[in-house]
Amino acid sequence: MTDSPNPASSGCPADQAGVAPWLPDFPDLAESSVHWHQHLDQLAGQGWTLLDDLLSAADLQRFGPYCQGLPLRAAEVASGLQPGVRGDQIRWLDADQPIEAAYLQWLLALGRQLNRAMMTSVNQVEAHVACYPAGTAYHRHRDNAGSDRGHLGTTSPDQSPSSPPSTPPSGQRRLYSSVFYLNSDWQPDWGGQLCLQDQHGHWQTVVPTGNRLVLFRSDLLHEVLPASQPRWSITGWLRSEPYPL
Repeated sequence: MTDSPNPASSGCPADQAGVAPWLPDFPDLAESSVHWHQHLDQLAGQGWTLLDDLLSAADLQRFGPYCQGLPLRAAEVASGLQPGVRGDQIRWLDADQPIEAAYLQWLLALGRQLNRAMMTSVNQVEAHVACYPAGTAYHRHRDNAGSDRGHLGTTSPDQSPSSPPSTPPSGQRRLYSSVFYLNSDWQPDWGGQLCLQDQHGHWQTVVPTGNRLVLFRSDLLHEVLPASQPRWSITGWLRSEPYPL
């Protein structure tokens, strides 16, 4: 992990003069995945789904190091810095940087596909690179409970949600959360799993395998477990913002 900026972070790197700058090629899931409807069914029925092999191996080998070269700062929760609660370091993606904009645009396109398929109202996205140094974690919380910027959940470890709705609450601006894992060589015994409680109250465990994206409702209780190695990802949110009158 480094806190110094990557020289490529100021724009799109070109391999040589006259060659078009490289950008990661994120897929149109509705067209490229024969399992897209299965993902939609799982998202509607369980509140979460997994998408593996999002990028080509070559693109991941360039996109991951680009993200890992960005300057980071300590992350906060709604009430400010709480090192015992959240140990990651982050850098918000900048829509003015083409490589970062490519991911934000893809995330917004994903939201529009969800709007068409599930009658949601995603109209904005936000995302940040996150590094969890070895031994750090993020305690159980919900991304949209009681605060626009996230909030520590008050549900006890064994408590199940009561009568969860079939879609995220309309009064909360974060509708869906996403995590795209960037460590291409991640080993399961290194830890760092995402544990989330699906909308039926059952706990699910997601191994942070590189090139995997997990998408889940922002009102679901979840946590990040400690790892023995630095764990890199992009955490994003699909939001519903009111239009100005």
